[in-house]
Parts: sequence; structure tokens; C-alpha cells
Amino acid sequence: LKVGTPEVPNWLSVRSPTEETVEIMGEKPLEYQDGWILADAVELAAHQLGDRLAGRVDVPDHPVINLLKSLPPFKGSPLPDWIPGSVCELHTGKVGGVLKGGRFLLQRPAGAVPERLALESEMLLTHKERRRSTAIAATLGVAFAALVGVSLHLREWLRGQTEVSRKTWPQLGVWLLYAPVLVTPASALPCYGLSNSPGSTFCVV
Repeated sequence: LKVGTPEVPNWLSVRSPTEETVEIMGEKPLEYQDGWILADAVELAAHQLGDRLAGRVDVPDHPVINLLKSLPPFKGSPLPDWIPGSVCELHTGKVGGVLKGGRFLLQRPAGAVPERLALESEMLLTHKERRRSTAIAATLGVAFAALVGVSLHLREWLRGQTEVSRKTWPQLGVWLLYAPVLVTPASALPCYGLSNSPGSTFCVV
């Protein structure tokens, strides 16, 4: 008989998680039980052991979230995912294992608080995803700053303060020229390195 045929299917040795929760501090390895599974039923997980990721932890109580929940569009209904995701906490670490229910263990350096997080796959961000969210937040931040500056100049112009506008337009033009090229990257890079939330990055820029 040939392995891989219906008579002798391919079997794969696997390790199944036995733990549902973990201590937030420590480096104790997770416990598993060995078993066998049909190779055809195996699906590659979204993240693998050792992957460097950022874990998203939504803040249960935040002034912005509380304010939005009281407004008519969101009152009595769940907020869109991007809103809590904009004010969340981000913790970087490595995938250290898998728990029951498909959650991943994110192991952080010793001394970090917390050192371990158990998160669903959708709450883990790759470097590419985090770079993208940081870039979007920085772009929106500089666009908002430009909008405020231009609006203030237009207000003075409409009020008849043309002399003030003439003197300050050159400075605004120089800022609009250099901000996207120099100021925005210089502000956004530390935000990425420090794992700031998109909302924090927006405010910093």
C-alpha cells in the first residue's frame, strides 16, 4: 500500500494546546499534548512561532470612547472597529505559543508590563500593518494641521485683515512645503518605534 492513498492516508504528528489562560508575568513554556491528525485537515495558522508582532489591547474606559458612545450615531450600538483601534494600547513581542480557542501567546521582554498577552489573531498586527496604520495617522494629522492653518488665514482675509494675511502667507507656504517632507516623517518614526496608537500619532503630528 502507498502512503497518501485512501487506504493509507497521510497522518501528521501535532501538538494540541491544553491551557486556556496564562499568567501575565513570567516565561513558563505552554503545555501541549501530542496527537495525530489527517494532513489534509491542516491549515496554516496566520502567525507562526517566533513572529514579531504588536498586540492590540482595547482600552475599556477612554474619554473619547465614552463621548462617542453618548452621541446619537453610536448611542446604543457598537462602535466601528477603527474607533477603539485608534486609541488602543500596542504591545510588541514574539509569538510564544498557542492557547485553546486559537488564541496566540505574545511573549514580551522580561520586565515589561505585561510580559504575556493572550490575543485573537485579528488583534495581532504585523510590522507591515503597523507601518500602514502609522502612515495613515501621520498623513491625516498633517492634513488636519494644514486645514487649520489655511482656515485661520482665510478667516483673517474674510474679516478684512489683509495686511496680516500678506505677512503670514509666506510662512504658511514654507510650512506646507516642508511639513510633508521633513516634519511628518520625523514625527511619525518615533511614534512607530514607541508603538504609539494611531490616535496618538495623529495628535503628535
